[in-house]
Amino acid sequence: AIALFSYVVLVHGGTQLALKTLATGQLTPALGLEMGYIYFCLPISGALMIFYSVIFAYERVKQLMSGEALLTDTQLDQ
Repeated sequence: AIALFSYVVLVHGGTQLALKTLATGQLTPALGLEMGYIYFCLPISGALMIFYSVIFAYERVKQLMSGEALLTDTQLDQ
């Protein structure tokens, strides 16, 4: 679910937003940079979220396949 959200909203939508903003040539008032470059943080962060979600899912499946006991929140508190 996180990977799907990250792709649809952040990667795809963020890329579209950044490209449209680059086409307008809008500048930041203080730095004078094009806003499109600032908006590219959205697809980059979305790609990182997908990357780490895949790593977490892989680790979780590896734990389940090896038969390791998964700790619950109550076990962690003790």
